[in-house]
Order: sequence, then C-alpha cells, then structure tokens
Amino acid sequence: MIRTFLFMILVLLSLISGNVFSQNYSPSSQYKDVTRVEVHSKILDEDREFYVYTPKGGSNENFTVIYLLDGEMHRPYGEVLKFAKSKPHIVIGVETHNHRNRDMTPCVTSLRQYSGGADKFLQFLSEELMLFVDANYNTTGNNILLGASNAGLFTIYAMLAKPESFFAYISSSATVGYCSDLLKEMIVKLKTTSRLDNKFLYLTYGLKNEMPLVTETLPEFTDYLKTQLQNLRIEYKPVSNEGHVPKSGFTNGLKSIYK
Repeated sequence: MIRTFLFMILVLLSLISGNVFSQNYSPSSQYKDVTRVEVHSKILDEDREFYVYTPKGGSNENFTVIYLLDGEMHRPYGEVLKFAKSKPHIVIGVETHNHRNRDMTPCVTSLRQYSGGADKFLQFLSEELMLFVDANYNTTGNNILLGASNAGLFTIYAMLAKPESFFAYISSSATVGYCSDLLKEMIVKLKTTSRLDNKFLYLTYGLKNEMPLVTETLPEFTDYLKTQLQNLRIEYKPVSNEGHVPKSGFTNGLKSIYK
C-alpha cells in the first residue's frame, strides 16, 4: 500500500514537472539581448551554463542582480526579464534542470533519486558563480534569489544556510515537505542570531496545487517561520484558481520587494 502511494506521488511529480519545466527554447534563442555563458565549477567538477541579461546604462552604473533558478527555460526567464527591463536589473538565469534532484534538494529523500546535493550547489552559487558575475558585470553587490517547486525549496534552504548571499528571496510552490525537518532545525539555529535582519522572503503557491508536499506543509511551515524568525520580513500569498506554480508569482514577488 505504501509503495503504491509513493509510486503515485512520483508519477504525479513527473507529470507536473513535465508541464511546468519542459520547454523547447532557451532564453538566448528567444530574447536577442540575452547571452548564454558557460563556466567551469571546481566545486561541482563540471561545466555549468547561465543566461545573462544586462540593462543598458552608463559605464559607471551598477545594478542589482536577480538570480533565477531553472533559468535555462524561456518562460520564467521572460517573466523576470520583463520586470528587469521596467526596473533595471541584471538577470542571471542559472541552469538547474540537468541535475535538478541532486542540486535543488538539501536532504536525502527516497522520493528523489540522487537527492541531497544542495549544499554543494549553494557553495558553487555563492563562491564561484556570484564571484564570476561580480567580476564581469556592473553589480551593486545586492542579489535576489528566485526559485519554483524544488528550486523554491532550494531558495528557502539558501536563505537559512547563507543568508548573507542575498537580500531577498522569492519562493514559489516550494516542496518543503521533502525536507521540513531539516529546515526547521536550521531555523532554530538562526533564531538567536541577527543574520536575517531586514531580509525579505516572498512565499506563494496555487490553491489548486495537487502536491501534498506543498499544500499540506507550506502553510504550517510559513507559520513556524513567522513565529521563530521575527526579524525576517515575510510576505505569504496563496493564489486562488492557480495550480502548482502560479503565473506572475515571480513578478508579484519582485514588486513586493520594492513596495
């Protein structure tokens, strides 16, 4: 009975992932002002790609950087790009699909093969990629992290593990049910520190979401966050008539940061 239930969850996850993440076009092929860049990671021991948009400005003008996980997919990139053109930001769309289970999941779970490598990916992000971006583009040193589904889970993990790397986090339909115990342990360790002072977390998900890992865990987890980390600014926005990853979730989160 348990095996049947787990199998049904895995099938549902694969179907949802296919609908949300299977897209045929990369941002660099869809948007003329977006460039594909490849860097080698010594930490991951592999080449990784990202897609970069830089706004037009003066040679001395610096910009906040938006780091978008699953950034190899043109639809979420296009949503963020539209915002970045209206309020100039650099956009770094980080490819995360090829090793998604490994890189986006901070704990080992039987529901995700190869899971549990988020610590190394976060190390790559903060110690290699962000240093490369700061060295090659006009950045302010202020960074925003965006992610949906498993990448939304990683976004919360990154906030708790290395809060100094970003000043704001947008997490859409985070699958916190995979690793809620680990995340709560991390929250307890941060509770008595000031490392999250003035940081901002935007949480959203669709109320028609059919994933228990989100719907049965995220509301309670959000309440726990609010009670334990009162120095963290949190905005929580469930969206009616939306499924797993709400449309315009990233846009609404970005607008809330500057509200």
